Amino acid sequence: MGLKNKEKTDYIYDNYEQTRLDMFYDKDVPKYPKYARKALPILIEKAKSGAPIDYHKLGEMLGIPYFRRRAQYIGNFVCACISTSFYKWEQHNEKKLPRLVNIVMSKSFFEKGNYVYDGLEKALGKKPTWKDYKCQLLAPIHAYEHWDEVLNTIEYANDK
Repeated sequence: MGLKNKEKTDYIYDNYEQTRLDMFYDKDVPKYPKYARKALPILIEKAKSGAPIDYHKLGEMLGIPYFRRRAQYIGNFVCACISTSFYKWEQHNEKKLPRLVNIVMSKSFFEKGNYVYDGLEKALGKKPTWKDYKCQLLAPIHAYEHWDEVLNTIEYANDK
C-alpha cells in the first residue's frame, strides 16, 4: 500500500520545527549551521548517487568530534538547520522539495522514537520495512532532478 501524495508530504513536513536556525544563521557561531553548510553538498551528492549515509559517517566527513557523531546532535541540530533552510527555499520559490535529510540515518535504520519511522508507520498503518522506507522516502529524494538549482540558490532564498 503506497501513500497518497498529500499523506506523503504531510508527515514529512510537519516533523521539523520552522523556528530552528537556518544554515546561514550567524555564519560562524554556533557551529551546527556551519556544519549544515558543509553537509548540504555531501547530502546532495549522496542523493544523486542513490545512496543513504549514516550519522557517524556524515559526522566524520564534516569533521565533527567523535563523541558528537550521533543521531541526536547531527539530526537535531545539523539536519534541522538544513530542513529550516529548505523550508525558507520552498517559501521563496513556491515549490516543495523532497526531505533530503531523510537519507541520513542510523546504521540500524529504524530506531524506536525516530520521527521519520513513526510518521511512516502512522501513514502506512503498519510497521515499515526497509522497502517501504526506500520506496516512500528515499526514492523521491534520489529521483529529484534539481538538486544543483537548490544548492546554487539556497543562500539567496534564506537571506529574505
